[in-house]
Amino acid sequence: FYIWGDASTGVPGTPLTLKAHLGYSDGNAGLGPNGTSIAPTGSYLDWMLGADVAVGPLTLGIAYVDTNISSGDAAYLQPNFSS
Repeated sequence: FYIWGDASTGVPGTPLTLKAHLGYSDGNAGLGPNGTSIAPTGSYLDWMLGADVAVGPLTLGIAYVDTNISSGDAAYLQPNFSS
């Protein structure tokens, strides 16, 4: 199960667009089959804050993306995701 919301708004008079994302996942508890769960509990939040700028026919973007998966949980999963 994954639910998310995205928002974006242009900055008037500029080629800049600000954007944001918030998502919630509730999947397999534990590591699941073949270590496929991203979080040991199966539930986590993810988010993104960023900006796009139009440069001629191109759109260039930058974003900060993160989750609430702790360092300890990430270390627990590392053997399955390190390759």
